[in-house]
Amino acid sequence: MSALHSSFRGKRARTGWIGIMNRLAKWIDVTGRTCAWLIALMVVIQVLVVAGRYLFAVNYVWMQEAVIALQAFLFVLVVGSTLARDRHVRIDLIGAARRGRYGAWRDRAGLIALLVPMALALSIAGFTYAMRAWGVLEGSVEVSGLPGVFLIKTLVPVLGVLLLAGGFVQAFGKGRNEGHGGS
Repeated sequence: MSALHSSFRGKRARTGWIGIMNRLAKWIDVTGRTCAWLIALMVVIQVLVVAGRYLFAVNYVWMQEAVIALQAFLFVLVVGSTLARDRHVRIDLIGAARRGRYGAWRDRAGLIALLVPMALALSIAGFTYAMRAWGVLEGSVEVSGLPGVFLIKTLVPVLGVLLLAGGFVQAFGKGRNEGHGGS
């Protein structure tokens, strides 16, 4: 069991509020860990692209676009896990030396004032953007490119949802009053 998921164990770990947090933390953790395989797949495809181009003078646009698509999937799918684990990039201008209870409340205020509105706007605007792409089953502008560009555009509203979920787990998870968990 991961540290993220185990932070919500207790007597009532399967019911009520704690049960919801437990399932959300587990879902985010599994999503983040699964993305490690996307990295391996992306490296293999990129090696094949380079080897094909320089050793055999063969170039496949769909393979190049596949690497870009995998980078997009990797970034979006890991963002919730990174935020929930408090491993994200932090620019701490206010009270950098203060930790503990003050830091946890400051993080919660930042979540409510900044992350929630931005993630909701991203999800709402991204949903319209993705639905337009789905409406025409948008593909690559290249003739031999990937046909499923609409799937990549679907990641925009998913990013907003994962940001909300990761921020929720990070801000309201057990142990947040001890300060930042990141390094």
